[in-house]
Amino acid sequence: MKEFKKIKAIGLVSSILLSCSPFYKCEPAKAQSLTSSPPVSTDLNLLQPSSNPLELPSKPEEVAEKKIIKISLKQALDLAFKNNPQLQIVKKQLEQAKLAVGVAFASYYPTLSIGTTFNNSVSSSNSITQNYYNNLYGAVGGNYAQSISTRSLFGYDVNGDPVYSSLSTLYSTPTSTFDTTISLNYTLFDSGRREGSLEQAREQEKVASLQVDLQKQTLELNTRNAYYDVQNSQAAISIAQDNLVHTQKSVQDTQALKDAGFATIADLLQTQVQLNNAQQQLVQAQGQLINDQATLNQVLGVPEGVSVTASDPIALVGTWNLSLEKTLILAFEQRPELKQQLAQKKISEAQKQVALSAVLPQISIVAQSDLLKYVNSGGGSMVGLQNYWGGGYSLSAQAQWNFFDGGAAEQNADSAEIGAKIAINQFSSYRYQIRQQVAQSFTNWQINKTNFATAQEGVRLAQQSLNANRTRYNAGVGTELDVITAIQSLNQSRLLLLTATTSYNKAIAALINAVGE
Repeated sequence: MKEFKKIKAIGLVSSILLSCSPFYKCEPAKAQSLTSSPPVSTDLNLLQPSSNPLELPSKPEEVAEKKIIKISLKQALDLAFKNNPQLQIVKKQLEQAKLAVGVAFASYYPTLSIGTTFNNSVSSSNSITQNYYNNLYGAVGGNYAQSISTRSLFGYDVNGDPVYSSLSTLYSTPTSTFDTTISLNYTLFDSGRREGSLEQAREQEKVASLQVDLQKQTLELNTRNAYYDVQNSQAAISIAQDNLVHTQKSVQDTQALKDAGFATIADLLQTQVQLNNAQQQLVQAQGQLINDQATLNQVLGVPEGVSVTASDPIALVGTWNLSLEKTLILAFEQRPELKQQLAQKKISEAQKQVALSAVLPQISIVAQSDLLKYVNSGGGSMVGLQNYWGGGYSLSAQAQWNFFDGGAAEQNADSAEIGAKIAINQFSSYRYQIRQQVAQSFTNWQINKTNFATAQEGVRLAQQSLNANRTRYNAGVGTELDVITAIQSLNQSRLLLLTATTSYNKAIAALINAVGE
């Protein structure tokens, strides 16, 4: 077994030596892109979401990336505020809360209703009477339906003429009426139920409005961080590409020196290893950019088939001019979470008021008007009524007091009181969280501010070191390995500066979010 491992190791070394032997020169590998890059555009119209949000793509070409749109940070923020689904959800919830205020305010107005009834009926008792007279006249050979002698005087019309009713229609004809009723109901006193409901709706609207502010702040932070990550990945690709170019040149120089007898196979192998590492670094940077772009696409609500990239050059966004103490006070004044809990406390107090009103007196006024019309008055004593309209009205005051409900109102009130205490505890919890978030963000900003200055100095020194090693190498007193080491040191310093810049910008964004702006 040991012999097999030894033979395998010798074979591996031999293959490496063969690939870089005088007969097989080590050719620098070409950098391979992770994916093919779609054309870049600045047409922001391509970033508009579909007009039908419920429509899903069904073909591969519909989700294939066709365009990359370069946008600035300001454009990214505008796009996020316009298209982000979560922000649109809380905005719709705010609209619902505003409508709920209108519903609560409507209880201060009277209710007005109208009802219409059309009725057509024949009494069963009248039908029995009708059958009785039919049998009576039939027994004596008379014709009830045609008998004139069966007429009876009903009364007199408006002209003083007599009105007769025929027994033939006294009981047999249905009565048809058209009845219209108008009702007005107004609550004079409800023991604070309306006031509590309106206060609750208004505070819920305030909570919804603060939730929109909170979602905007969170969205701005996420957008900035995602944009900075894309900037970082783009710059990392540029650094990796520069590193690859330098490493390829080192491989070529070492190959030439080896051909001239001034370098060994070990020197050439070392440069080849560095070249492979540079290629991996570039591929990793390209993959990271794809992932960061996907995150930014999701935050901005970008449709399928389109991706975004950063057009702003990476640079420091500014500084923070407030002390830690002033930053903390500003956060306490502006953070939506604290204001939401104050509103939640008022909501619970209003709910308690509404709950207790259920077992307190209620006073209302009811006014009603009625309009009646006989479409068909039937026979007998009702004949002729279809020529007239009739109207009436009623006005009443109603008082109601459900003084006992099994304790339901009291328990609902107690539950609302507990809700107020929960809001107070939540307020305290958020206060501690905000204090910790502000302190942590402020510390991170200070750390990254120092790191940025250190990284800047590191890049300057690394560049000087590379220049010095190249000069020594060209003068014949240095080695290619010294140059490669200096290149790697410069590459690492540039990456550290890039990370420090991105981290600094993220720290500023975190401070802006921490104070509720």
